[in-house]
Amino acid sequence: MKFRSVDLEYALQNGWKPSLRRDKFPYDLVRALIEQHDVKDDILKSINGIEEVNDGLQRIYWDVASVSCLLTRGLVKLQPTIFQEILLSILYRLLHLQHLSELHSMNEVDPLWHLSLLAFMTAMLFRPASPKRLAYGLLASHYRSHFENISDNASKNQRMIFWALFVGGISVLQDDDMIWLLPHIKSIASSAGIVDWKGAREWLHSYPWIDAFHEKPAQDLWDKVESS
Repeated sequence: MKFRSVDLEYALQNGWKPSLRRDKFPYDLVRALIEQHDVKDDILKSINGIEEVNDGLQRIYWDVASVSCLLTRGLVKLQPTIFQEILLSILYRLLHLQHLSELHSMNEVDPLWHLSLLAFMTAMLFRPASPKRLAYGLLASHYRSHFENISDNASKNQRMIFWALFVGGISVLQDDDMIWLLPHIKSIASSAGIVDWKGAREWLHSYPWIDAFHEKPAQDLWDKVESS
């Protein structure tokens, strides 16, 4: 799968559509697991606001939310090859649906979800020889331009914006971004009455979240918010 990982990394870093395609998402397995563990209603609770975006993004979001629900609740352990296929499928579909250089042509809402899902997925990508996450300057730049001045729209869906800011903060944004990111998170937390990590975590779990990848860096980010 290495050649596909290189293809995805190049596309993410340069804003082009990948030259390859792959969609081996284990649809039948995931549907069976959802039915077996009776978690469809839990997944449905996490789609608040996604109804506003295009059908392609909605379908990808449902897949992300489904896998996140199963994994975060500890209901299943996926084989590494299956999990890899999930990562490849979702990233390829996101990048083929709309690559980064075309975000300006999307409506007001779609880029927020598209960028958030890309950032969510990149938080699970590592270099084989390094524990550090990969750097995606172009994705970070787009994230910055769409979310840095989002405060006026935050009241429309505070939970989604709160989640998206955390997702960006633990994946593609850099230390220099903390100057605007931390106040935005703190402002939403204050207006929502969130005073500790427990409350923040509850909001973050309203949307896709996989503890093994997102929990520790998110808690570290919350510590920075509290001390800012």
